[in-house]
Amino acid sequence: MRNKKTNELAIVAMFIATITVLGVLNQIFLVYWPFLIKPTILHIPVIIASIVLGPRLGGLLGLWWGINSVTIATVTAGPTSFLFTPFLPVPNSTHGDVRSLLIAIVPRILVGILPYFIYKLFSSKKPSRIGLSISGIVGSMTNTIFVLSAIYVIFGKILGWGLKTVLTSIVATNSLAEAIIAAILVAGVTPAVLKVYKK
Repeated sequence: MRNKKTNELAIVAMFIATITVLGVLNQIFLVYWPFLIKPTILHIPVIIASIVLGPRLGGLLGLWWGINSVTIATVTAGPTSFLFTPFLPVPNSTHGDVRSLLIAIVPRILVGILPYFIYKLFSSKKPSRIGLSISGIVGSMTNTIFVLSAIYVIFGKILGWGLKTVLTSIVATNSLAEAIIAAILVAGVTPAVLKVYKK
């Protein structure tokens, strides 16, 4: 029992470190990546954590990812950072919008919860790579759909009608690439993490 608890704490610490480091590296990636499609893998550790550790710890790690997103958005202060932090002013305003926390945090918590149940649905008796791949896709699409929907609902009027075109193009490019990457990486990495966790 103690050994399992120690393993759990070690894996949680590993996920926290991975999420934090990837959050920083992602900013560098976005600046120097030369192509139009800029997929991210920030959601991968949270999806894997959901499957390995369950929805409670997965949700908490999703919360950490969300808080990390708010921090990075505040520090980097890019042109769209106001979407993810209330500490930067909204365009044509002198203050931020506290609802940006919903965009930055709530979808990330859901990414830490939903993949667990999808995995269990497809892997009731033994680990299934198909179940892992589908969980990866669902986790990735959960982040995309909820983040973009929240942006549209909260900031649609402020950003204008052109926002719909921008969001549609993101769904058609980045989100598809991210879902494919998630399916491959979650299926490839999760079995090894499960093995370590169950020792």
